[in-house]
Amino acid sequence: AKDKNSKLTRWSLQLASLDFSTVHVPGIQNEAPDLLSRDPAPGPTIDEDRLEENLVGAPSTPKTDIDLESDRIFYMGNNHDSDNTPLTATTLGKWQSDDATIRDVIAGPHTPVVIPKTKIQHVIWRCHDHVLSNHSGWKKTYRAVRQRYYWKGQNNDVRLYVGACHVSACTKPLNSRPNDPMQPRTPRQPWEVISVDLMGPYLRSGTATSKTIIETLEREFFSRFDYPRVCLSDNGPQFVSNDMLNAYERRGTQDWTTPIYHPRANPVERRNQDLKKGLRAQLVDGEHKSWDTKLPTILFSIRNRCNEQTGYPPAVLVLGRECKRPGDWTLSKSTTVTIEKSQEERVVWEKHILGRKVVVKPSANTVTPVRFSKGDVVYYKAHHLSKAHKDFHAGFTPKWWGPVTLSKQVGKGVFLTDQQPPRKIHVSCLKRAPHNDITK
Repeated sequence: AKDKNSKLTRWSLQLASLDFSTVHVPGIQNEAPDLLSRDPAPGPTIDEDRLEENLVGAPSTPKTDIDLESDRIFYMGNNHDSDNTPLTATTLGKWQSDDATIRDVIAGPHTPVVIPKTKIQHVIWRCHDHVLSNHSGWKKTYRAVRQRYYWKGQNNDVRLYVGACHVSACTKPLNSRPNDPMQPRTPRQPWEVISVDLMGPYLRSGTATSKTIIETLEREFFSRFDYPRVCLSDNGPQFVSNDMLNAYERRGTQDWTTPIYHPRANPVERRNQDLKKGLRAQLVDGEHKSWDTKLPTILFSIRNRCNEQTGYPPAVLVLGRECKRPGDWTLSKSTTVTIEKSQEERVVWEKHILGRKVVVKPSANTVTPVRFSKGDVVYYKAHHLSKAHKDFHAGFTPKWWGPVTLSKQVGKGVFLTDQQPPRKIHVSCLKRAPHNDITK
């Protein structure tokens, strides 16, 4: 094969003109050539006197107490963003010579460099905001600062700076759990409050418009059972459109919406799981395009299944009796469950449900709940959508938007922001803003 190493080729041509024989010499007998091959090349001459002039260590005796908090202002919109010049010994020496409090400190071996008060933010910026630091946490930033530099109270200064970093607040995950216990709604009568939602898209179900939803509600529910006082839904465009709002107004129904990206506030989400499980079970060996033909039997099963919270099937609470299955007419009449026959039992069960308190056992990973109130400055979770045609990937975007102010509390754990238009947000999607954003 052709030798591709040009260096070896040149050596081969050079040695071919010489008359010699190759003899192996053990390393212990070849010390002089071996030593010469390891002898490093001479480096540049270092002026040790000049080098010592630029080395300044930590002070051996305490100097004047420096009040670093008197004029400390931490902010993100600084002038360091374009300053990528490395910090050299000459630069550090000039900084020190300009500060009277550390101008004559005594140098010591293996000690960090003392930083004047006016340059502390710049040093922390290099260890936190710089592209080679990549906005690490306060502990990693503090370790990076402590290894190289020294000033009084640097632990607290690094904490305040990193805690006030806007970029970190937008990109880092939330490590605290908000105080958002779920509370059940207690309607006063059947059909007072209903919940609606959309599933899919599935095959042959591309007409999920406001008009279709209104027609379906009118045909399948309102005309058969009752017109509800409240209709609860998420913030989908079909449910908050003008057509939908006008339809609610004509029927005297209030429209309630859940906080954005908080689906568990809508009770129908739990029934969606049952419906999807039923579809998967009945379409194991069937054609997926026939999913709509399976809905009647699945819904019959859900409506006649006893609910753990109420103690009754939905059919009993709405119709006053269970819906009979095929063959039930041949069984004993005692199998029929009605509200009238079990009124006393129902009252006892309702008292049990309303008086029951859920006890959550504390675990090692339990985090202290965070409470919010009107006027708090917060960030809320950002939900971006990837757009391939614009080369936009949601995974590379900030996790949080803000800062915004909570202008009003509209429910248990639900707030409106001071934006225009206001956003309805649950506390599970909030975190407190850094101190610098609060004081802006």
